[in-house]
Amino acid sequence: MKQREFITLLGGAAAAWPLAARAQQGDRMRRIGFLVHLAENDPEGQACLTALVQRLKELGWTNDRNVRLDIRWGAGDAERYRQYALELVALAPDVLLANTSPVLAALQRATRTVPIVFVGVSWPLSDRAATTRDAAASLNASALYRLMAWLSPAYPIGAFSYSSGIEWAVEAGDITDAVSLEGWLATMIAGGSGFCDAVFFAHAHRAVTQSDEGALRAVAELAAAFAPSKERHLETMAQGRAFLDVTRAAWPTPALDCLLAICNGGIALPVAVGVASAGHGIALAPSLQAYLQAFAANLVSAGVRLIPLGQTDGQRVLAALEPVVRASAERAIGTALEEVGGAAFRADIAGMRHETQHTRLFRS
Repeated sequence: MKQREFITLLGGAAAAWPLAARAQQGDRMRRIGFLVHLAENDPEGQACLTALVQRLKELGWTNDRNVRLDIRWGAGDAERYRQYALELVALAPDVLLANTSPVLAALQRATRTVPIVFVGVSWPLSDRAATTRDAAASLNASALYRLMAWLSPAYPIGAFSYSSGIEWAVEAGDITDAVSLEGWLATMIAGGSGFCDAVFFAHAHRAVTQSDEGALRAVAELAAAFAPSKERHLETMAQGRAFLDVTRAAWPTPALDCLLAICNGGIALPVAVGVASAGHGIALAPSLQAYLQAFAANLVSAGVRLIPLGQTDGQRVLAALEPVVRASAERAIGTALEEVGGAAFRADIAGMRHETQHTRLFRS
């Protein structure tokens, strides 16, 4: 959106705020939270802020006299949007202002009670719609082709040989049919290794897009150390290295070369795929959801072979997991790296017990 167009919309929006109708009331100081998508030193951002202050003054609201304007500058960083949205909501504002779709989505996730006025967004949003529409606009034919290739069961990283402990869970009687398989996998994706992988994927992707080698090293090291068992560590690290080698040969990108240079201790699979996606300019939301779908599909395939289930039942389980995958991907994008964690204890124990399982087909 051009600066002049934004300022025009901003002034028009200010006139429609709930505050404007009460401009003559002097009972208390009113509070406005404004999360700006630009950096504080951006001339366009400063021009927009000046226009907002001027328009409010015309409506009878003067900053620090009868209204307090709390500004946070997101600088195009999704993590800042998340943190600043929570910070602004904690200040108990009378109204919040957003000027792009990602900012609006962050504010919607932070509150369901504070009114949000938005400009520069031409259609109503839920936080899910914001993610989906922005992602769809960024997923071109080349991006789709690459994601389908990288996350296909045919991609030579050996995914078919790992079950993430499901083999032991079947032998122990925890998983006996399609219903129990679905419940087990839903827990792993929403609150176990699947969700943790999604957080690592998101932060690796973000580190590449921001050219932050320090952040990339930090997430790569944490992902490598986070596996709850020896075999789970083997699973993610062996596949991660295989993915890196194959993708550097077939779809090279400097981002993967950088990852190899800074990670001497091995590379976890979600970090490798996240870096490849960012290096090829594939948006975070669709690439992360594709990664989690592949995670789910591989474990469904293991369950089909182990229980055993019919192929149609396996696809019913995968279909039932779709909302879990979508919700987990959305939540992972907004989760800080220091907040990563899981609570799928039985699944973690299954991965440990599998190490001493007498008869087994899978490596984990």
